[in-house]
Amino acid sequence: MSGLSRAAIVASKLFGTAPALQNNLRSGNKVLRQQILGQYARYYEEPISPYVRQVIPGYKSPLEERRAEKTALLKRRGKGAPPKGSGKRTKKKK
Repeated sequence: MSGLSRAAIVASKLFGTAPALQNNLRSGNKVLRQQILGQYARYYEEPISPYVRQVIPGYKSPLEERRAEKTALLKRRGKGAPPKGSGKRTKKKK
C-alpha cells in the first residue's frame, strides 16, 4: 500500500465518504443518491391536528397553545406586534 492510498483510506473514514475504487469498479453511489420511495420516504409523520379539529372544534395543539400564550404575554408587556397599517410608510406625507 502506498502512502497516497493510505491517506485516501484515512480521509474516507474521517469524512464518511466512500473510498475511491480501483479498476473502474462501480460504487453504487448513483443508486444511494436517488430519492427514497415507498413507506420510508416520509421523514416526518403526518400531523393529526386537521383530523382532530373535525371531531373537536376549537382544538389547539400544544405548540399553538404555547404560541398563543407567548403572544398574549408579549402584548400585555407592550411588546407585541404593532397594529396593521401603522408603519413608517403610512405616516409619510403624500
